[in-house]
This record gives sequence, structure tokens and C-alpha cells, in this order.
Amino acid sequence: MLFGCESPSEVGLELNPNENNVGVYEEVFTLPSSVILFDSLNTTNDSRLLVGRFKDPFFGDITAKSFSQVTRNGELVAINDKGVLDSIMFDFELSYLYGEYTSVFQTINVYQLSDTLYSGVSYYSDDSTKYLSRTPAASKKFFYSPTKDTVIRIKATPAWASNFFSIVRDGTSASELENEIKGFALIPGKDNTLIFGFHPENSKVNVHYHVPDGADSLVYTLNFNATRYNGIIADRAGTELEALVKRSDEFIPPSGDMYLQGGTGIYTKLSLRPFRKFVDSLGNIIVNRAEIRLGAIDDLTSVDYRIKPPNSFMYIFADSTNKIIGANIGLASRIANHVILTDVSYGNPSSPRALFPLYDSASRSYSGTPTFFFQGLRDSIFNTNDLIIYPGTISTNDVTSLSRFIVPKDSIQLKIYYTRLQ
Repeated sequence: MLFGCESPSEVGLELNPNENNVGVYEEVFTLPSSVILFDSLNTTNDSRLLVGRFKDPFFGDITAKSFSQVTRNGELVAINDKGVLDSIMFDFELSYLYGEYTSVFQTINVYQLSDTLYSGVSYYSDDSTKYLSRTPAASKKFFYSPTKDTVIRIKATPAWASNFFSIVRDGTSASELENEIKGFALIPGKDNTLIFGFHPENSKVNVHYHVPDGADSLVYTLNFNATRYNGIIADRAGTELEALVKRSDEFIPPSGDMYLQGGTGIYTKLSLRPFRKFVDSLGNIIVNRAEIRLGAIDDLTSVDYRIKPPNSFMYIFADSTNKIIGANIGLASRIANHVILTDVSYGNPSSPRALFPLYDSASRSYSGTPTFFFQGLRDSIFNTNDLIIYPGTISTNDVTSLSRFIVPKDSIQLKIYYTRLQ
């Protein structure tokens, strides 16, 4: 197997076809693309708690709910048996926003779970856990201010707070707390226009109390860095994507635009067949450089929108049924064998690293240089005809981000510089 250098200048190659005196050629392909509806996403212990609703004009009416246990750093020690409850506050630290700023008030309801969440169990974006829906433990209707609100504080109802305080005041183990409280569901109001993402470890249940004749108010704290998951539902009726109904459905939108939104399972698939057909017709070649470029993506210029494109993504090998190849094997093996890697990783297989094309905000585009991969594809070392653009990482931590993009299909291009061997 022959590999080209990462930078063609390293071997003295001039890649301008108009000044080509050494047999180096350039070819540009528009890669055929389609949109697929991915399988439900594993959102277990996601990096954020998502709650809210937003009617995205392109991706549909999206609703996010979180289900989480709570825990305490250290022992669940008893509160002084003479303690008197002052209040209980749910403090959610904001780490993510998706949606539109409007004059509409946002509503977040906190309900106590009635079913148990189990550690070691995988939970998915289309799952839901039962909660005591008659009366919330806490609820807040508020107008969100981007310049002021970094923590959303919601006060528990007196009745619920009194019951919770009686449970934790006398001390309880983690298992006892799970049996008594089970956890919480974060449920949005039906008129919300924003989806909030909260940091689990820094989002807390703060029990404020005092001891008679005590000098200070005291706080007993639990956090949400425990077993948890996000439920995400998208109603695409009325959008160009409404034809996507069944998992693994494939669709070419009439507009010619391609779509990506990890949290709702909307992905773009790329076909490598034009490259395969081209190199098969040439015989023996060396790929000196390969670059895949996407963009410019759509531009939402309104300051009222908080919709960002993914910072990066991966190219994962797909089979003919639109499934990820190797989806059921371990993470390390998947990265090593079923993802486009950096060029350096192919020379250092003990430490494989996925290629992450980075987003350039100035050009609103992504680019990456998988040179070694395309040489390997030419030499039949890799056996795939299709790639799935997969946002975030292959782990679940960033997959449920609602960051998204729309890109014209003719702006998804592969450019190669190659040398023909005699």
C-alpha cells in the first residue's frame, strides 16, 4: 500500500494543474448524498439535561424531556433532627440553548418519578419514565434573559418540600433515597420556544434549613450527576423532512438540501461510488492529497435564534441498509475499524483517532483531509461505499445535541490530487 504525504510540498509536488510538469493531477467530485432517519439514540448519562420545546421551521416541532436520579457527593448524612425547613430550591446551571428568543414565557415543571431508573441499563431518546403528573414538585414560568440567566432557580411547593425534608432529615442511604424519591422528570410547557441544556453535576436540589438558636442558615445539597437520560421527540409534519417516518428511511429532499441534527436522528449519508468508479478506470495511482469539504451551510442571521451548527463530526462507515457498520462492537474497535481516522493514526494503529472536520465560521463550512483513507479505499483495504456524517463523538455524550445544519447537496465535494504510476 502506497500513501501520499500529508502535504504535497513535502515531496516537491506542485498541485496547480496549470503548472503541472510532474504528472500530478486534480479531480473534484460532488459526492451523492441523501438524508436518513437514524435509529433511536442512546442518551444514557448524557452530558446535559435537556428540557424545552422549539418549533424549528426545518426540522419540526421538537420536545425534550429529562429523567434523572439525584445523588450526594459523599455520604447521605442526616440533617440535625432539630432542623427546621426554610425552603427547597432546584438550581439548574445552564450550559446549552437551542431555539428562539421571543416574548413568550418559558415553563419548566419538575415532577417526582414514580418508576425507578436503573444504573447499568441503556435508555434511549424515544423512552419515557412514569412520573407523578398530578402535581409538580416545582414549577416556574419565566421570561428568559440571555444576559442575566445562567442558573434557572425553581422553588419547590411547600407540600412537596415538607415531605422531602422529612425523608432526608433523618438520614438515608442512596438506595433508600432511590426507593423513596426515585428521581425527577423535567417537563417543558407546551408554549415554550427554547430548549435548555443543564449541567448535571452543577444542577442541584438545595435544601435550606436552620436549627433553632443557630446562627446561620444551612444547606443540604443533592446533584443530578446520577443515572439519567434525555427523551427527544420531533414532529416533522409540514416540513420537507415529514417523509422520514421509519428508522433507516432514506430520502432525497426536493430542495436539494441535506440535513443534520444528531438529537433527532437526522443524518446525511455520502456515497463514495464516484471516487471508486474514477480510480478503477485509472489503474495504479497514488493519492497525494484528499479533502472533503461541506458548505457553505445555511445561515440564520437573526439574533433571536440560538441555533448553532455542530463544532465537528465524524465520518462513520455505513452498510447498504443505512446502519453503522460495527455498531454492536466496543467503542475502541469501532473507531479503529469503522471510522475515517486521521492520517497519522493509520501509521500508529495502537492509538487510533477519528478525523474530526472542524467548522470554520467565516466560510460556514467544514473541511478535513482523509488522504490515507482514500488511498486505502483505492487499494481495497477499506470495504465501504457509504459514509454517515455523525455529529459529536461515537460515545453518547454529544450525540443528543440539537445543533444542526442544512447544506446544499452540490456543495459536498471531494477533491483529490493524484499521481499516475506507469
